Amino acid sequence: MVFETKEAISVSAVFKGLQLRPTAFVWNGRKHKIISILGSFRSRKGEFHHYHYAVKVQNGDIYEIYLSTEDMSWNLVRVHSQGDP
Repeated sequence: MVFETKEAISVSAVFKGLQLRPTAFVWNGRKHKIISILGSFRSRKGEFHHYHYAVKVQNGDIYEIYLSTEDMSWNLVRVHSQGDP
């Protein structure tokens, strides 16, 4: 099931070299540990950048998240879930 949204989320991230790597996020009151980053890209909104990530969590679900440099906020945009989101 694919669920589309645009919700603010809290994200833990680290810098690995010069790259930002999300490691976990909280959504709907649950912490999701990221086990792998499946892909990433950067887009622009005017003068600001959006850093997009497709991440896989422990239960196998895939989430699409991004960081906006406009207000330094993280957002969830899509969930690819094996069950209910």
